[in-house]
Amino acid sequence: MITTAAREDIRESRPAKMAAARKNPKILLVDDEVCFTDMLKLNLELETDYKVFVENDSTQATRTAERTSPDIILLDAIMPGLDGFEVLCHLETDPLTRHIPVVFLTAISNVLSFPVSELSEIVERQTVSKPVSLADLVEVIESNLDQQKLRQ
Repeated sequence: MITTAAREDIRESRPAKMAAARKNPKILLVDDEVCFTDMLKLNLELETDYKVFVENDSTQATRTAERTSPDIILLDAIMPGLDGFEVLCHLETDPLTRHIPVVFLTAISNVLSFPVSELSEIVERQTVSKPVSLADLVEVIESNLDQQKLRQ
């Protein structure tokens, strides 16, 4: 649970103020850990104006992205079914989703532990290690949303 002091820090942070200036950015969180996604969705929606969609089944991630049209996707790297790299390949080849920024959100903090064939994907993408503070995650989200806006 977030303490009152931490909640105030988040609300007063630059990323939180930028988030408040946007009109309800949509986040798609793809992770097989239901407790983690429930907690993160709850905290993001309580502390920001984000609308958070959750997909716990990696095989449905592309379909959910097509249906929800998120502004950014937070994607776990290691999941049953399709891993995050396979999901990313599907997202990048789909005309409806290839423009959406993707941030890897994973408990694997050492990039060198990824298979060599997947290192180029992880190096090209921003990677956030779990656990991450809500303020830091909001900052990553806002940074990616700003970059996406500049590309348009």
